[in-house]
Amino acid sequence: MHKLLKPLYKKIIHPLDPAFFVTRYAAKSVLACLLALLLAFFLQLPQGLYSWCIFGAFILMLSRAGSTYRERRLVAIKLILITAILVPVSTWAGGLPLLREAYVFILVFCAFFSACLGFPNMVIAMGVMIINLLAIGSPEPLLQGVFRTMAVLLGGGAAYGVSFHIWPVHPETVLRKAGVVALTDLADFFRVVTKKIQGRSLKRKVFRLQDRTTTSLRRYRQIMEAMNLDPMKELENNQGPTALYGMLIRLKTAIVGLDRNSRIHENRLLSGEVKTAFSNLAAQASIAFDKLVNLLEGTSKNRPQSLENALDHLENQLLKLGAYKRGDDMKEEFLEAWGAIHALRHLNLEMENMARLKPLEQTP
Repeated sequence: MHKLLKPLYKKIIHPLDPAFFVTRYAAKSVLACLLALLLAFFLQLPQGLYSWCIFGAFILMLSRAGSTYRERRLVAIKLILITAILVPVSTWAGGLPLLREAYVFILVFCAFFSACLGFPNMVIAMGVMIINLLAIGSPEPLLQGVFRTMAVLLGGGAAYGVSFHIWPVHPETVLRKAGVVALTDLADFFRVVTKKIQGRSLKRKVFRLQDRTTTSLRRYRQIMEAMNLDPMKELENNQGPTALYGMLIRLKTAIVGLDRNSRIHENRLLSGEVKTAFSNLAAQASIAFDKLVNLLEGTSKNRPQSLENALDHLENQLLKLGAYKRGDDMKEEFLEAWGAIHALRHLNLEMENMARLKPLEQTP
């Protein structure tokens, strides 16, 4: 039974597991709003403030910005505090026509200008604008605005507790899982390509695994987009989820390049030693992939060994044949083998970079 369930889990359930966080976000939002409403009821707040408790909870649940758990908590705290400060002013300004128009203009201008200051600031500004526009649209005396602030703080506090303590979703953990799935699919794709190099007829399986790899990489990007992550964050430092995504893409490109030069077993003029060296190098790269998956998953701290020396040895063996000097057929076979070495060198470089990567901050 275990042998039957394991392939099912690996191919169907495990790849989709990181994407289930969207369902958790929806359920958390409902739970946060319900908790805010229950708190308002038990504290016997006036019914007119119930909706402001809901507003506070709802707007905080929408403020998903930041690539780590810590950054998201900071965004949530800033949002709820700035909103609480401005709601009384907005409530009072809504009853004064000239001041109301000027205040709305300032709110909208700040909200859209904040987009230039980074995505987290834009999320904060948009949340503040929405709540304060609701307050302006329902003008009351300043004291009523203070009561609204208390209700917003109550709802926001309930949502904060649900989002970060009762039912937390750690973006770094979700993206690490998605990265592990994509890297595992890349490893499977690589192994099939190397078997094809060894002479096995696996064309359909190569196409199937290439499609599966494409799906995994696309899912990783969609998860980043659903989490409202800044696509350029820490890219210049070669760190973070964006850097990991770029490395996964380049690894796939290297494997596709290797697949295009995978007819080495058909090259009759190449020596058996060169073909054996290719097979040995492919086996080493397969082991390196496994170590890289374990490293990203956090189950091991052993980095994969570099393939640089083995690649240099293979290049020297190929150059000693002098194939680039002998006949068109030999030159063609030499160029194909050289292309495979180039793809393997590219693959090795990206694996070394990924081994040094700190893609996602550890969950506190």
